[in-house]
Amino acid sequence: MLARAIGLGGRGLWLCALLLAVHVIASPAEAQQQLPSSPILVVDQERLFTDTLFGKRVQAEIDAASQDLIAENSRIQEELAAEEEELTQKRATMEPAAFRVLADAFDEKATRLRAIQDAKIPRLTRQRDRERQKFMNALLPILGQITQDRGAVAVLERRSVFVSVAAIDVTDQIIARADELLGDGAGIDPPTPKPRPDLTTSQDSDPVDPETPELSEDAAEGDAETETTPADAPDDTE
Repeated sequence: MLARAIGLGGRGLWLCALLLAVHVIASPAEAQQQLPSSPILVVDQERLFTDTLFGKRVQAEIDAASQDLIAENSRIQEELAAEEEELTQKRATMEPAAFRVLADAFDEKATRLRAIQDAKIPRLTRQRDRERQKFMNALLPILGQITQDRGAVAVLERRSVFVSVAAIDVTDQIIARADELLGDGAGIDPPTPKPRPDLTTSQDSDPVDPETPELSEDAAEGDAETETTPADAPDDTE
């Protein structure tokens, strides 16, 4: 009835329905292709690591290592407790001096084992930091491409921005691209450190004359004797 009122008829009604369906289907793709450009983008840097396959793999490894360390600490604690109990039972049948030797050795052993186990905790933290740095290095090309695609000139941490709109938050887009290109990151090698420049030779230092003759061993020994300090010189008064 509405189509007849506007002069379309049955065929016109079908055409309207077809155009509406095409518009509904094409709208998501067009919205994706026509992402709003902005000179500033924001990201949630913590989510970039924790919500990607890469970060989840690293966290799972750290959690497993932490559980292993907890179990190892419990086992060592039980062994030390049993050894201490055995040492206590021996005390009644031993001379005080002999018992003191065993007690001191036990205390030294317990202190050493605790120090070894305590050192493993920051080691796990350093491992996570290394993996996080490796992830960020691998993520830079992806972040740069998305920045270029959006026509942006800077990407800021979302927590440092007072007010922003959701359209400039590219966290989810980067996570999806990272999962696609990096996976869990298990096969990514850490960045090779650049060789440090040789600072042993200074530009201000005097050039070495290749024609300068080398000192003979006797002359070198003579110079060494003249540089001997009085404290090192032999005492002739004896």
